[in-house]
Amino acid sequence: MTQVKQLVLKILTSENAPAAMLLEELTERTGGDLEETRQALIELQDEEQVFLRNGWYRPSAVALSRQTG
Repeated sequence: MTQVKQLVLKILTSENAPAAMLLEELTERTGGDLEETRQALIELQDEEQVFLRNGWYRPSAVALSRQTG
């Protein structure tokens, strides 16, 4: 699961990534399983690395600062 979390976070914080992404879009980009991606996102939410709003996931300020720092 840790690999999926790292990959999802890398995708969301990438310079080329849109501001927010849907679960299905993230699953497609990771090449993984929908449920596995969903679980990774839930864990990242608990760690305050991503936020969910109206079905769209976006990285938190904390995640973005760690990526650039």
